[in-house]
Amino acid sequence: MSRIGSRLQNGQPLLPTFAVARTLIALSTLLTLILTDTHDLFRIGSGITETLSCSAYTFLSAYCWFGEDSIHLVKYASVLVLLAVISGYFPRITAVLHFLVSMSLFLSARTVDGGEQVAAILTFLLAIIAFADPRRNHWQKAESDTSSILVFNANIASFLIKAQVSVIYFQAATAKFKVEEWVNGTAMYYWMNSPYFGATGLFKTVVDPLLTSGFVTVITWLPLILEMALAFSFLMDLRVKRILLVLGITFHLMIAMLMGIGSFSIIMTAALILLLSPLDVKSFTEFYSSGIWAKLRILDRIRFT
Repeated sequence: MSRIGSRLQNGQPLLPTFAVARTLIALSTLLTLILTDTHDLFRIGSGITETLSCSAYTFLSAYCWFGEDSIHLVKYASVLVLLAVISGYFPRITAVLHFLVSMSLFLSARTVDGGEQVAAILTFLLAIIAFADPRRNHWQKAESDTSSILVFNANIASFLIKAQVSVIYFQAATAKFKVEEWVNGTAMYYWMNSPYFGATGLFKTVVDPLLTSGFVTVITWLPLILEMALAFSFLMDLRVKRILLVLGITFHLMIAMLMGIGSFSIIMTAALILLLSPLDVKSFTEFYSSGIWAKLRILDRIRFT
């Protein structure tokens, strides 16, 4: 407990991961807004007779503040905010606006997935961290006063982010235990052959023999093992966390490729980075462009908090 208290009091929350995570979440939402037609994003669903459904529950949605006639205007303003977040300038201001954009999309859009909910939670906590950021740009070197109450609050927010992401992966893993196909090791066969999310083209040709063999059990159980490992990563040493980071991002990259939910994968990549906190982003980038032996050496250069 004393170690946790010391970390909350003296920790440095303004790490490079703060900038990387903010940028990835903003990029995900930006791509959603730019690449999705407004009608599809706010389309009328079954049993719903209005584009916007505003109530006390949605009081934080900017779309509800200005009404249906201003949906396009709010969408374009959101794009400008997200571009500002990615630029890194004035994080104390843009972090609050970023949270508002993420929350508004989550509350008002009809065609969203779990990624938007995660983004809303993370941007709220990242805004608390940003209050402790005196820099003009979040890509600059951080020199915050660790004795500041704002830094103390930021460290609490950082801790809550790690706890929240751990819970997300724990829930994702344990929920699968209730489904017979996941337990008996055949779920991946059905997912890969789904007309909506299944494998196609050359990839389907490659994986089909695996899906019809006993290896399908391995393919099915690997995501459960990885999700459970990520849920309890706070108990693991730094070398294991480094490996989990690579495996986790690769896992979400494959989800983006197979299931076509790129925005979700980008947001969860940001969540993974915040959970596992790599400091040397350059070394991580080099990981994917190096040979297997070089990868083992690079792992020694990736530092964590």
